Amino acid sequence: LRSFSRAVQNKRFDLLIRFVPRRDREGLNEQVFREAFEDGPDPALARLFAIVDETDSFKAQIEDDRAVIQYASDGLVFLVFEDSVWKIADLR
Repeated sequence: LRSFSRAVQNKRFDLLIRFVPRRDREGLNEQVFREAFEDGPDPALARLFAIVDETDSFKAQIEDDRAVIQYASDGLVFLVFEDSVWKIADLR
């Protein structure tokens, strides 16, 4: 989460595809990410980034190749382990 946050905040759109599972990559590229994040993340994502920046660690519920992190009372990040790294499957 911290690496994803830094990539968006530093406008490293070329790196963001690394955080996306293979099954969700179709149609995504640096330009798509640039258009989505050029003016900054939406409020929900900005909130996640603020929490990530302020928190040393998160507890994850891990089951096989999937994990869920609760980052606020109502925020969830769903991860999938793929290619030896955790990738962001969904943010809610």
